[in-house]
Amino acid sequence: MKLALQLGQIKQIIGEGTSTLDDSFVVNTIASLERACPQDLAVIFERGDASVFDNISSKVIEQSGAGLFLAAQKPVDNKQYLLVSDPLQAFQKLVTYIQNKDRVSNEARSLFSDVQLDPSAVVASGASIGAGSVISALVYIGRNCQIGKGVLVHPGVRILDGSIIGDGSIIHAGAVIGSDGFGYQMGKQGLRKVPQIGIVRIGREVEIGANSTIDRGSFDETVIEDMVKLDNCVHVAHNVRIGAGTVILPFTALGGSATVGIGCQIGALVAIRDHIKVGNRVKIVSKSGIMNDVADGSVVAGMPAVAFGTWKRLVVLLTKLPELFKMANEVQKVIEHQKKPFWKKFFS
Repeated sequence: MKLALQLGQIKQIIGEGTSTLDDSFVVNTIASLERACPQDLAVIFERGDASVFDNISSKVIEQSGAGLFLAAQKPVDNKQYLLVSDPLQAFQKLVTYIQNKDRVSNEARSLFSDVQLDPSAVVASGASIGAGSVISALVYIGRNCQIGKGVLVHPGVRILDGSIIGDGSIIHAGAVIGSDGFGYQMGKQGLRKVPQIGIVRIGREVEIGANSTIDRGSFDETVIEDMVKLDNCVHVAHNVRIGAGTVILPFTALGGSATVGIGCQIGALVAIRDHIKVGNRVKIVSKSGIMNDVADGSVVAGMPAVAFGTWKRLVVLLTKLPELFKMANEVQKVIEHQKKPFWKKFFS
């Protein structure tokens, strides 16, 4: 998220803060610890046993290139900090300030002379739409979105702030691009929402099915590479990356920060756990649950997913369970009979 603010201005916005840096220090953006640069601000949330956001090791902070850290304390020496009482609350104030700077407007409609733009569509300030694109009825395009050339957007689509859509892509009715990721912090004050300030980047000739949702990155990007095809009702969580040419069938869900390689084929009703890495040219059978990383070229199925050959043998065994159970009972009776004293065998 772009800030372009001096440290002194940031202090005024959040209403507190101490730092050894001069107030004239300019912060360009808010970025993740991993991708931050010397003019960027990175956020370190308070630690909490139940928080998935707080497991940040000192090593990651040490290696971060951020010029300034928004934090409640100094976890690592030799870094520059803006110390506040509640980093998450301060972060929320910054996000709210930036989001309210530019309100939605449709006054730039005349700029899109080479675009077929339905009168009921809304285009926010700073958005751009390439020549030959078709924007259908009741579409919303948020601030600073970049829509490529020849893009077809069907009715009722929502493309939210900062999203990037590549040339020749198709987005079907009801899809939502760039909605907030499911980000929360569990700390001493209970469950609190963490603002999601990244974007969605969609490549060329991508097709997004009806009512699918693609969440923006928490700090960086959710990426759908060229030629990816998503069927209806596919959910892509924050920070996911899907490789070029991958095809995903309906009602499949990808957890946050999962990575899918190039040329994969993923069936319907598949669940891929967060932070999982699926290799290139992988095939996943419908109704599978991916709980572990999947190697290149694998074919997997089941819940939890296993190699396809193993899964087929397990299915065959499952159909024989009633027969096997009956046989086991018969064997058990024979064993119990053999355990009886010799003279009792003649009376049973």
